[in-house]
Amino acid sequence: MFSRYLSTDSLASRTSFDQPIGEDNLSNHGDIAKENTYKLTEDEKMEIGGVSARIYWGYLKHVGLCVFLSALLGYISFVSFETAGNVWLSKWSSEGIQNQTEDSVSTTLGLSVYGAMGLAQGICVLAGGAILVFGSIKASRSYHDKILSSVLRSPMSFFDRTPMGRIMNRFSTDMDIMDIQIYPVIDGWLHCLLYSLASFIVIGMNTPIFLVILLPIGIAYFIIQRINLHTFRQVMRLESTTRSPIYSHFLESIQGVSSICAYKVREEFTKDFEEKLNTHMLCNFNTISCNRWLHFWLDVLGCLIVLVATLLAIQARYSLGPAVVGLVITYALSVTDSLMWFVRMNAELENKSISIERLDEYCKLKSEAPWKLTQDNFYLDWPKSGQIDFNDYSTRYAEGLDLVLREINLHVEANEKVGIVGRTGAGKSSITMALFRIIEPADGTIVIDNVDITTIGLHCLRSKLTIIPQDPVVFTGTLRSNLDPANEYKEEEIWESLEKAHLKAFVKKLRKGLEHDLEEGGTNFSTGQRQLLCLARALLKKTKILVLDEATASVDMDTDCLIQTTIRTAFNNHTVITIAHRLNTIIDYDKIVVMDNGTIVEVGSPEYLLKDTESLFYQMSKDSSLI
Repeated sequence: MFSRYLSTDSLASRTSFDQPIGEDNLSNHGDIAKENTYKLTEDEKMEIGGVSARIYWGYLKHVGLCVFLSALLGYISFVSFETAGNVWLSKWSSEGIQNQTEDSVSTTLGLSVYGAMGLAQGICVLAGGAILVFGSIKASRSYHDKILSSVLRSPMSFFDRTPMGRIMNRFSTDMDIMDIQIYPVIDGWLHCLLYSLASFIVIGMNTPIFLVILLPIGIAYFIIQRINLHTFRQVMRLESTTRSPIYSHFLESIQGVSSICAYKVREEFTKDFEEKLNTHMLCNFNTISCNRWLHFWLDVLGCLIVLVATLLAIQARYSLGPAVVGLVITYALSVTDSLMWFVRMNAELENKSISIERLDEYCKLKSEAPWKLTQDNFYLDWPKSGQIDFNDYSTRYAEGLDLVLREINLHVEANEKVGIVGRTGAGKSSITMALFRIIEPADGTIVIDNVDITTIGLHCLRSKLTIIPQDPVVFTGTLRSNLDPANEYKEEEIWESLEKAHLKAFVKKLRKGLEHDLEEGGTNFSTGQRQLLCLARALLKKTKILVLDEATASVDMDTDCLIQTTIRTAFNNHTVITIAHRLNTIIDYDKIVVMDNGTIVEVGSPEYLLKDTESLFYQMSKDSSLI
């Protein structure tokens, strides 16, 4: 954490390693970074210009065209009935003033019509609002499912170059806008637009010259809106973009708080966080300033509209009845607010649509290889023996990087125990990532039981392999759900796997047994117990191929001995590939593979390699005090 902090050179282009990419790749990154030919973490993408019509059309398709048109019909009907009710009231009042008599029949009729229109307004606005709420929830759920699926199906290189705060920003702030804030904006936009149109129609029908005078005022509204929108839109994009580094920095600080305190760099980290926060708040302040500027000029134009409508109504006072004059002035007063809010809602709609734009970007992330293929049905009982062949295999972590594995040729017999050793950056972990197709081949093939692994779906491949990683992965939930998340095994099988993993006695002492709750990250279990839990999970899965990626590097010697004993007994008829951190754990394996700089330099049994005092394995064993 501290070294990462020291290597940064700017706030905007900080390289963040929220997810590790393997020790093998880091050595290659060093040379490339020196040449400045590759940047691991790219700057967050920010669009320029207006929100594309494709974004709005995509959102409407997620809402559903029929749903949106039904909601629009409800809003149009509501405004129509409201306007008709006001016109009817004005006409009724005019007739009452002219007749100067009280007609009980016309009064009953007037009240009935006005009441019916009021009831129709309530029904229409309720129906339109409910349909729009349904559509917005439907669109929000659809976007969430798509972005979640897109992120989960992204290759590991995406997480290597994307800070976690950037992903959190999409799932938190942008998704919150989609869930909660989009509907009120669309609702206000439709209300203001339709009510403004209705106001212009009512005023124009009674004072037609008003529409002619309205033309230059409308042009002024349009110019003010465009000036504001161009600035407001980019400021909002900057605000969204500058929020991600805050999340990333906060997560890094939480995860590395012990290192920060140990190296006494709390003030530096605090200052760095404050600078990021200040940058974000500067964009936020500019957003507020844009709003205030728009509000001022809209008020000026609104007052001008009221002045013009009032003067025209006064001039036509002899040809128009008092009720009609009152209606015109009332609508002139209300259209000011309607136009002002329409312009603001229009800007706000484009502002909120930026979140849709950002979510849409993550809905279209580059995906891994196909998850399932039709031919996977032919490999239900594959592999039967567990034989593995690397044929001139080469791979890299991403385009533009050097090869991390170069022309690997390796044959692993069925049920063979193979230990892979080498210095840091030799390519050991890359072997396991290649087996699971976390990284794809640049050249050559990997064949398991005569099947090229690139010809089958990722789900079929990965479900047939088992890995026990260096850092034990435990999820919040019960012990049972961690061991058998898909609920595929009987309770007797679960207890059997716990017994082989030397955890049965410990679990039986727990008050809830298999239903014991694990806290976040399994913090209520020790590291060794979590590793044994991962071992029990692997025992339960019973695949023919087991991969241990330095699984015992972070546990004590006693736990290491328990794990190795279990592997030698329970996985006697399985192919085991171990990335070794401690040479004594693989000293009795069938085959040792020594790697250096992405290539295999030595292969043979431990006895054979130790006979050669010039071999690299002999030197490593000597350095480890094994000989």
